[in-house]
Amino acid sequence: MIKKIVSLATSLLLVAGVLTFASAPVATAAGSTDASLNLAASSIKGVTLTSSTPTTCYDCALSSSIRGMANQVTVTLTPAQAANTSLATVITATDSNATVAVIKNADVMNVNDNLFDNSTNYNNSTSVIYDAEFIAVRVTAADTATRRYYAFRVSAASTDASLLSVKIKGATATLGTPNATISSVVAGAVTITADSATATTASVIRKTDTSNFTPAQVKKFVTGSNPSASDFTGTANFSNGSITDGDIIVFKSIAADGLTAL
Repeated sequence: MIKKIVSLATSLLLVAGVLTFASAPVATAAGSTDASLNLAASSIKGVTLTSSTPTTCYDCALSSSIRGMANQVTVTLTPAQAANTSLATVITATDSNATVAVIKNADVMNVNDNLFDNSTNYNNSTSVIYDAEFIAVRVTAADTATRRYYAFRVSAASTDASLLSVKIKGATATLGTPNATISSVVAGAVTITADSATATTASVIRKTDTSNFTPAQVKKFVTGSNPSASDFTGTANFSNGSITDGDIIVFKSIAADGLTAL
């Protein structure tokens, strides 16, 4: 009788073992680890992205002076594009099964995973973007474990370096035709009284771009001068000194982008 029970138990164990083996999970292909961006299908305010440098974590490979993404890529927009609420920011992953989270944040120092998880997704938004703002992107691959982070710095500073008006010693001057090359400038003119010429009244310069507060450079040259770019650079700024009949006053205005000059 004891032997029979043991035999029965052995039989049950064998059956159980077969059942366990048969019910084991069938191996399936793991989710894709592709967390790359489809640059050709991604754009910021209509400007297609042409490059990106992903990092595997938000805080890795960062300099001490820039806690934000050190891998940022600059995207240049015109001020009109940045302000156009008909143009969207569209960021697309290469793998359609990946998840894309986008944050528009002026302070890149504060971007982290918690912010990605709790912020409204800026992807496909048409709201205004401002110069020097950052677009932070997190792509989570289909495997839900692989993540890549991207950052884009928006440059939308005005390139308008033109002057709206100039007053010299209190008198309004005609502006002539400006040019980025000093030898190609067509001079304007101003007529002032003899008393005004020796007064200490400073020039008043208004830029067309009223948001650009970079002061224009003002240099004075004597009658008959044909100043070159190096002459302009090597001459001291003119403020409120005396002016003599025939003097040449040259203004250099730099746009908000810090590059464009007239």
